[in-house]
Amino acid sequence: MRGFLILLSVLLVLEATERNKTYEELNQEKRGIVDKAIEKANQEFGKQHHLDFSSILQTNDGKGMLHVLLKPTSCEKITPAIHQENCEIREKAKPQVSCVACNENMNCFLLKDHVKSREAVLKCLGLNVYHPGGGNVMSLRGENPQKTGCLGCV
Repeated sequence: MRGFLILLSVLLVLEATERNKTYEELNQEKRGIVDKAIEKANQEFGKQHHLDFSSILQTNDGKGMLHVLLKPTSCEKITPAIHQENCEIREKAKPQVSCVACNENMNCFLLKDHVKSREAVLKCLGLNVYHPGGGNVMSLRGENPQKTGCLGCV
């Protein structure tokens, strides 16, 4: 049990260091994915300011998944849709964009739509997506229409 806790704490530390990496510290493969995310997010959500890399929210190399957070910068949108070293991240500015790369697919969502990005991550990892308030076995309808009438007749 103690060995499991040590392993878990080591994994959490490694995950935390992965999240805090700057763009320059990423390997070439992850930089390519982040560049695609920057391009797609700027096309879909970039308004007046350039969106650029802020941090990695989640990663799973075995499943080919990378979840990236992009934030507005001090640069205008007219700058190329790639990482800009000279642009300063504006931490509190909106829109903040979450991009989930799953193998070759890239989906970007506004950070406030956390349900959609969570679903994209879970789908990429091959996990079931739970929809609270969705149907359950008791609410499913069969092929036969529901009978109506008096309680004794049904």
